Amino acid sequence: MGKEAQKIGFLGDTHGDLEEIKKTLSVMKSEGVTHIVGIGDFIGLVKGEESEAFENPHKYYREQLKSIFQMIKDAGFEKEQIHLLPGNWELGNLKAGDFEKIANEFGQVITTRPDDAKVIELGVKRVMVSHYPMIKPPERLLPPEKMRRQGYKNMDKFDSIPNDVDLVVYGHTHFGGAFQDPNSLKFVANIGTITDYKDRSEHKSFLILDEANDNLDFFRAETKSIAHTMSIKPKKIGCLEMVLRDYIVGN
Repeated sequence: MGKEAQKIGFLGDTHGDLEEIKKTLSVMKSEGVTHIVGIGDFIGLVKGEESEAFENPHKYYREQLKSIFQMIKDAGFEKEQIHLLPGNWELGNLKAGDFEKIANEFGQVITTRPDDAKVIELGVKRVMVSHYPMIKPPERLLPPEKMRRQGYKNMDKFDSIPNDVDLVVYGHTHFGGAFQDPNSLKFVANIGTITDYKDRSEHKSFLILDEANDNLDFFRAETKSIAHTMSIKPKKIGCLEMVLRDYIVGN
């Protein structure tokens, strides 16, 4: 019996915004998502909780991470449907081994490092995922040069998308969108962010991969509605790029 196409929801760069996480998971479930792939940077310093976080940061972020993963479970996703990797926030604010231990309690660990890329195959597509960008995005999908501190040194790790990979998905930059690898003509997508963390001007977003239709749906997080749908089929017209803010009316 062959594998079945799945709907995969990509969640990450949530930075502790529990309210938005809950809303996003509800939308994903209503859209028929069968698997959640967590791209990292789940945790963050929540306004009004500074004293608690500074008093015992490891405990604060550990309990926050547990709460977020519990929310994914409570949204109706089983352990085998939850796939997780850390971001730089988990690496920098948790004790060694904490992420892996907590993630294993609620789901499957893809990797334990934000600078590591792994290929997952949950249905009929092979998707390479990482927290940091591993193939250099165009400038419009990057923050200003002065903000590129942590996580940008590996942007040239891969010259091109491996032949056996259908799509690349990463996080970290908070700039939702996608671009076409000029060598393989396949697509690389950034999940964006669902929160107001750092008060940047980018539009908030999350992604759902519809394997059956070869589509990647970019949802606008503010309205929980689809802002743009793009096909992930390789196109022989070269070097396409899509920046989510181009599809927001009035931007």
